[in-house]
Amino acid sequence: MALMVAAVCTMLPQASGAGVVSFNPALELSQVYTSNALFTSEETAVSDSYTALALVLPLKREAPRNTAEFTYRPSYQAYDSLDSLSNLTHSLLFRLDSTPSESLSTNLSTSYYRGQDQGIPNSDTGPDLVLTPRNTREQGRIDFGFSHRFSGKWNWGANVYYEALNYSSIEDIEQDPDVYIPEDRTTIGLVGRVGRAVSARTNVGVAVRFNQFDLDISGTEQVQRLELTFLHKPSRRNQLDVRLGAFRGEFDRSVPVEPGQSDTRSGFSGNFLFERIFPAFNLQLFALHEPTSGYNFVGTSTNTVAGLSLSWELSNQVSA
Repeated sequence: MALMVAAVCTMLPQASGAGVVSFNPALELSQVYTSNALFTSEETAVSDSYTALALVLPLKREAPRNTAEFTYRPSYQAYDSLDSLSNLTHSLLFRLDSTPSESLSTNLSTSYYRGQDQGIPNSDTGPDLVLTPRNTREQGRIDFGFSHRFSGKWNWGANVYYEALNYSSIEDIEQDPDVYIPEDRTTIGLVGRVGRAVSARTNVGVAVRFNQFDLDISGTEQVQRLELTFLHKPSRRNQLDVRLGAFRGEFDRSVPVEPGQSDTRSGFSGNFLFERIFPAFNLQLFALHEPTSGYNFVGTSTNTVAGLSLSWELSNQVSA
């Protein structure tokens, strides 16, 4: 939370120029499947699906070259089989987008999250997919990025972010007390990407991602990932975003290795997102297969999440 307050104080003066203020609350209804709803002492991830209902409260100020947005998003998730996992989540986001020139854009954001879900589909930050018993997670984050278009069809960009994660156990969930509890951690992430417009509506590219996880007790993990990206926008109402890649992780331990643990891992990752804007609502179909957040390599090292989301705008209030 301290990260978010500091960033808000930093960004507000930059967004104080003339602009249009809008407040467009929306409802989101999602049905999501996850291969890692619960993790047991037998090192087995239990799958389940859940229905989520979220209220999105975005306050936005738009000026010719700057957009500032503050969003609060409470959401309730009702699990289909594992009733004890049903929970209420809260997220806050402040973001400033700027376009200093026609070819250059920048963004600065800070966020706070409290809840239990473990994946953020199609996020440059990478999801937090920890193969452990479900825990309450508090997350604070600050992120800066830019994108630059050059030579007509080419573009490149980068993001850097810092993230702090704190975990606490959930009461009334029946799980073996001997299974692993996530360690608090901080993360430093870097993303670099290069792309080319192969047509007016299609962009292909390559992205390189680096994460360093500094765990409270166990040590430090570094994960590198190489991705091929495909973005297609056949119209203003449709978008298809696909990413396929491979990752490798190495762990520098500060505690002895336990049975079942390894210091290296590798695998494949993938992200799929389809968005369609209808006159009355928006539709998203998504799926991801991602490396887990760094900790101790017990069990599998990837997680799969898939689902669909519908959102309806409740009102459209605009003021100059």
